[in-house]
Amino acid sequence: MEALSQLSLPPGAGVGIDLVQISRFEDLQHDSRFLERIFSEGELAAIGSSVNRSARLAARWAAKEACAKALGCGIGDRLSWKEMQLERDQTGKPSIQLTEEAAARHHHPDLHLSLSHDGEYAIAIVWIPERKSSTNSAETK
Repeated sequence: MEALSQLSLPPGAGVGIDLVQISRFEDLQHDSRFLERIFSEGELAAIGSSVNRSARLAARWAAKEACAKALGCGIGDRLSWKEMQLERDQTGKPSIQLTEEAAARHHHPDLHLSLSHDGEYAIAIVWIPERKSSTNSAETK
């Protein structure tokens, strides 16, 4: 434990984690108003209507929560649910991206995502190695 207390992250780095009970999404998976408030059309299409739908929804919810925690802002005035978009590359690796506006507001973070679900739980971890300074962010637009 002593080694963990001495761990330091570079300026602008962040880590967020979220654990969710999949059963919370058993009923919510049928609530279109809820789903449309949290997920984009593309995300819902990628989730599909498979037998694992509630687990997939739970993992993606956890990813968005973990992202907000890694950014240090929570979900609210500085970051909304739909400003975070989950995608998969051609190999199936998940990623989370911010909209252009949200990325600029949070200094264009390099977001890394890991998510999983098994049994009763879904978990996601988002980490940011470091963020570009606001000066650099303006230059990269």
